Amino acid sequence: MMTWRRILLLVVLASCSVESPKPVSREPRVVFDGQSYSGWILTGGERSFMIEAGVLAVGDEPGVLTLREELEDFELQCEVRSDAGSSAGIAVRAPRDGTTGSAPVIALADQLVGAMGKDAAGSIRGFAPATSAAMDATGTWNKLVIHVQGAKVRVTLNGTRVAEAEVPMPTRGHLAIVGSGEFFWLRDLRIQTL
Repeated sequence: MMTWRRILLLVVLASCSVESPKPVSREPRVVFDGQSYSGWILTGGERSFMIEAGVLAVGDEPGVLTLREELEDFELQCEVRSDAGSSAGIAVRAPRDGTTGSAPVIALADQLVGAMGKDAAGSIRGFAPATSAAMDATGTWNKLVIHVQGAKVRVTLNGTRVAEAEVPMPTRGHLAIVGSGEFFWLRDLRIQTL
């Protein structure tokens, strides 16, 4: 027969052995699986976005592809490739409704675009033009890193910091890929929470 002391001791021991929650991983995680739009909201036409051999293609119809997950401070790491003279964008802390709202948009652009009067690759549209032309030749994969912490946005392209600005924006929002009807490709999209 168990006494109340034994029962109390068992309860205390059981509560001590409960696992504590595991810390949130700060490692970059894949947000586009290369096979589907799982975790994303597609706004636009049939050819706004396509998946080609594991690569996300921004197509020849305007559209927005919005990550369902809401983000605060994060870093996006991905690779981008352009068609000759093409451009697109990535909005940070955008609304979920398929628009960019007042969210800052980072220009994705071919190396030739700046000469055509469009924002150069890595520019934070309306806030900070790219300070150097770091985009490699048309058709080449380029490493893009977008770092968002508080109100600060920093853009690095192929290891070169090309733009940085304090930007008025919401404290939380969605990542959105913005297509303007010109071909652009993205792969290996990873997000690291900060």
